[in-house]
Amino acid sequence: QCRTCTEMKAHNGWNETDMLLDFVNNIAISLKDEFPDLKIETLSYQYTKAPPLKLHAAPNVIVRFCTPMGMMRPLSEDAEFMARLNGWAGKADSLYIWNYVSNFQGWLLPDANLFALGKNLRLFRDNHARAIFEQGDSQTRTGDFLVLRGWLESRLLWNPDQDVRTLIDDFCHLYYGPAAPLILQYFEVLQQALSQPEVESGLQLNCDLWLKPQTLNTLLDIMDEAVAKAKGTAYEQRVLQASMPIHYALLLSEATTSPEMRKRWGWSDTVLAARWARICQVTQTLGGETHYRENQPYANLFRWMERRYNPKYASTDLPEEVGIVDKFHILDLRSDDLKVYYKDKGTQVVKDGNTTSGIAVRLNGDQSGWAVQFNPRWDSVMSWFLHAPAVTVYVRLRKEAKPDKQSEAPALLMSTQPQEKWPRASWSANQLPEQYQWLKLGTGKLAKGQYIYLAPVPNPAIQHIFIDRILLVFQ
Repeated sequence: QCRTCTEMKAHNGWNETDMLLDFVNNIAISLKDEFPDLKIETLSYQYTKAPPLKLHAAPNVIVRFCTPMGMMRPLSEDAEFMARLNGWAGKADSLYIWNYVSNFQGWLLPDANLFALGKNLRLFRDNHARAIFEQGDSQTRTGDFLVLRGWLESRLLWNPDQDVRTLIDDFCHLYYGPAAPLILQYFEVLQQALSQPEVESGLQLNCDLWLKPQTLNTLLDIMDEAVAKAKGTAYEQRVLQASMPIHYALLLSEATTSPEMRKRWGWSDTVLAARWARICQVTQTLGGETHYRENQPYANLFRWMERRYNPKYASTDLPEEVGIVDKFHILDLRSDDLKVYYKDKGTQVVKDGNTTSGIAVRLNGDQSGWAVQFNPRWDSVMSWFLHAPAVTVYVRLRKEAKPDKQSEAPALLMSTQPQEKWPRASWSANQLPEQYQWLKLGTGKLAKGQYIYLAPVPNPAIQHIFIDRILLVFQ
């Protein structure tokens, strides 16, 4: 991005990959005589995905070529990928592959790429790849067919010409016993869903893009029958584990936010709560879950799924103007859901019997800063809020005033960061209630990366401000 690099690229007719390769080649050449057996590795990844326009990798340089994340169809069907792969032909003597074989948007979600694994390995071999690294999911226990996927990859790496369907059939009959025919039927329905004309051949990370409500119900019925077939046998726990991804696909589906869709497809509160309860039971039996995606702790997903599907978290005492609202149209954040900052300035989590969770976030009247924040990852966990045309935000709080002190000066600010398309609320000491009440921030549209904050303003009339809940209502 600097002037020197920009001028160098323009003068030589290079792209970003040429720039990196020039740097790596120089290192490799300088070390060749002293370390004749040493190989220097670099990546064709992100801004260096495109092949170099001019340069060739030095003989002792390895180029690790990274595939797209989340491809469920054969990579040969992706024109952009094939252009990259063909572009590297003749540009590197040692081409290694970094191949992604799990759904990195959510390891717990269905991934219909099993039948593409063999075709992809043959493609790499036929394009003279010298080594292949298959990156899957190593951080979950209930990820999509983990054992089958690992076994299948290991067999195909030895011989990519083996028939994938025969391998899957053999594995399922040995591993799932009486449920094997239903597991195989499940795979066929997944393939049919993936082959629909409206499903693009590119990255299919979001299940809503290719698993429609009718297909979800069909797959759930198949897995329910498979679980019943294996009940009481040595295969039961394996089949239960295999049924988890389609449960997650249902519970994270945007379709569940629509009362009309829930009624049409039989997804009552009781049904959805039972599906979530089964996930919790199987996960606990397996010893707990660790991550739901790369570097994202499962505890984050569990918290929001509990709020959404466990009846004990039903929201009560909502703002009067909200009225009767579908429970899937609200996100009720308790004080223990919020991030607390500036503890050195007085922010504390304290017991409070008048709050929903029995605790509150307490702010001092003389402190400042963005002390309370809700900073979600707007991904598969809460994507339905991103798709909403508008979201209204409220906060439930109270003040502890200093005796005989009044002030019209600001005592508390609330807004979002970035603030674009959002109001900023400011309440004076006199406006803050002494008993817990709802105050309204305003209405706007949330964007990925946006977070909500509460910032106290030093005020002589305020001893403390107590935060109970933040409520998001989407319209």
